[in-house]
Amino acid sequence: MLIHHPQSQHQNGTEHVVYCLSCTKCPSTVYIEETGRRLAVRFREHRRDVINGRNDLPVPAHFNSTNLTLEDIKVAKLKAGLANQDYRKKQGMRLIFKCGTTDPSGRNQDLSFT
Repeated sequence: MLIHHPQSQHQNGTEHVVYCLSCTKCPSTVYIEETGRRLAVRFREHRRDVINGRNDLPVPAHFNSTNLTLEDIKVAKLKAGLANQDYRKKQGMRLIFKCGTTDPSGRNQDLSFT
């Protein structure tokens, strides 16, 4: 269903993307989000949230659970070149429902993208 790229492949990522984070040890755990910023910057923020124990957020809550490490987080661009923020948010929402990444099986909880 989703292609998971090694971390090194996202470093030349684009802006204005819909992307997913997945777990190598829990294949059904997928989080889809959109950003207008560079994907590499946003991915570093997710990793920092895990390191800082921000377990009030869905991604760190999962990756701070037993037997998981930062190496288990994978990122993949799903759609790129979406400069219009409203359109990008709609595309992200469409993929969330299409891929079934809403809580409890997935990690998407806030479906407003705000």
